[in-house]
This record gives sequence, structure tokens and C-alpha cells, in this order.
Amino acid sequence: MRIALCTRHLADMTSLNIMGSLARELSRQNHAPFLYTASPDSKTLRTLKFPLHILPNKNDQALARSLAKVLSQDKIELVHLRLGGAYRNPFVWSLSRLSKLKQHPRLSLQFDDFGNPDLPLDCPRTARDLKKLMLGGAHVAAVSRAVRDCVVSYWPRMKHRVQVIGNGVDLDWAERCNGHKHFVEPYILSVGRPARYKGMDLLIFAFAEIADKFPVNLVITGPDMENNVLRRLVRKLKLENRVRFAGFTEHRKLPGLLQSAEFFVLASRWESFGIAALEAMAAGKAVIAPRLGGFLDYIEDGKTGLLFSPEDPRALANAMRQLLNHPSQRRALGSAARQMARRRSWSAVADQYLRLWRDHRYSGFTRRLN
Repeated sequence: MRIALCTRHLADMTSLNIMGSLARELSRQNHAPFLYTASPDSKTLRTLKFPLHILPNKNDQALARSLAKVLSQDKIELVHLRLGGAYRNPFVWSLSRLSKLKQHPRLSLQFDDFGNPDLPLDCPRTARDLKKLMLGGAHVAAVSRAVRDCVVSYWPRMKHRVQVIGNGVDLDWAERCNGHKHFVEPYILSVGRPARYKGMDLLIFAFAEIADKFPVNLVITGPDMENNVLRRLVRKLKLENRVRFAGFTEHRKLPGLLQSAEFFVLASRWESFGIAALEAMAAGKAVIAPRLGGFLDYIEDGKTGLLFSPEDPRALANAMRQLLNHPSQRRALGSAARQMARRRSWSAVADQYLRLWRDHRYSGFTRRLN
């Protein structure tokens, strides 16, 4: 099957990881994936080893014309659009116009997020177009049960139409380690951006409660870590020598950083899925995360990780204290986490999508381009 994997943004590490991994697995299963995006061209995009179309994003009409042209040229049979909610998305408008043609590819919509406070406001036109596409027969998936519930709350008629298909993990990537010791001192690791919903401030407050009790540092890696607010907080709490802002770490180098850590922590106020936590689990690390969002789909409290009450630094501090006091529990949780992550490989995710796409109960998008 010739499949167009579409996303408005493809320049950030998470999007590249998700779309590139899905394309790679579909290719392994003898399908032909093509990547379509409206992101600006970059060297990073050009590292993808699949046919790539960077579509013009000057206006919706220009993108729609270009999209129709490349779909025809590539003889696309199915369009899979990754989107983050009902905010303005030129791909949605373009696909809603193409759906009116007599011949067009089948359509699959994947909600990778919904209701995230960091995303733009909903666009009424996009919401209407999405509703038409879904009711017209598009396959619909959500990255987690939490996102599915948001989609169904927004469009109640989709209650029995949204299938949950989470993100996957590259098991070979997780086992990769160059043997380099990144830090001399023991450390707790967290990965993410300094966006408020990521809860880095909550993590720092929680770490402050245990810092004087344990000889362990906190390492935070991710883009834009020159954030002055977080650095000021660290100075205010007198943790300059205990909290390390490691900056951006290439995805291929993360396994070594993970495997040297004592355990992995996220303190998000919201997380549609939390792929960083799943990757840490695949690397055999015990994970602490808030009891919300996508974490509930793959972290079983006390068995494959520890969950704490959201936005509660004291509860997070207690969870970190528990793992620091009990190395055997860290090892047991890490081992169970690795076994669980093996069931969420990208191969398994691709199989789920292929089963969804073969479901012809919804026939509104069954015609193919000549």
C-alpha cells in the first residue's frame, strides 16, 4: 500500500522520531511510505530516508493544490494525518476539499494530542472540517485513552469510532549504549521542554525536598534549557550545584544517558502520551510519572513504575525518596518496565494501524486516485 504520512510540523525531535519510526516499520512490512509536511526545509528533515514532500504553507489554497498534485504523482492509496487537536491546520482544510472529488485516497486521522494548554486555540472551521471528514468515513485513532476521551467529548458522535493506538519504541535504539559515563556523580534524569505543562518547576521543587538527604543530582535534558525562569528557581532554592541543565541531547545519544541514570522522572501537568517515559522504560529504567494522561495506558503503579498525584511536589518527592532508599525496587521496576515496553514496539504499532486501515466498515474514503 502506498501511504502518505502527513503532519503539519516535522522539525522537532519528537515528530521526527514518531513519523520516521512509523515510516520505517511500514517499509519493513513491504508498504511504501511517503512523508508530507508543511515545515520549513532543514538539514534535519533531509536525514529522513523516505520520499519527502515539503509543501508550501503560504495559504490554504496553495497547500491544497500542491497536496492534490503530489498525491496523484505518488499514486497514494491512503493518507494518514497526524494532528494535535481542532486548532487551525491547513492539511485538514485541504483534505476536506479533496474529499469532495469523485476519486481520492482513503483517509486516516490520528489525534496525537488534544486539549494541551500549550497548543493554539481551537479553530471553528477546522473543527467543522474534521467532523465532516470523520463522519464521512475516515479511520480515526487517538494516541491514548485520555486523548480519545477528549475527542469523544468534543465530537460525541465519534464515541464508538475512535481506536486507541499509542506510540511505539525502537527496541534496538533502547539497547544502544556507547559505554560513556556522562556524569561522575549519580543522577536522576528528566527529559523535556521548559513549557509550563511539562512541569519542570514542579520537579525542581520536589528535588529540593530530598537534595540534602541523598548524594544524587538532577539532570534535565531538552531544547531551550536556557530558560531563565527555571534557572532563577534553581538559584532561589540554592541548587546550582545539584541541578544540571544538559541542553539538547540527540535522540541517538539518549540511551547512554538513560542507562547511566538512577531512574527517570516526569512531572508533567498534562501529557497526551509521554513517549520519553516509554523510551526510558524500554532502556530498563524505573520511571516516576504523574497519574494522568497517556501514562495511565502503560504505567501500572508499583509494578512497571510509580505514579504520583499530579501537581503535587511533595508526593513526587516521596516517590523519589522511595526509589533512592530501595535500589532493589528500582531494579525490579526497571526490569518489569522493559518487558512491558517490548509489547509496544513500532512493529506492533504498525500492525495496529494496518488492521485499522483494512477495516472497511467506514467506506466514505474507499476510492483511490488513478
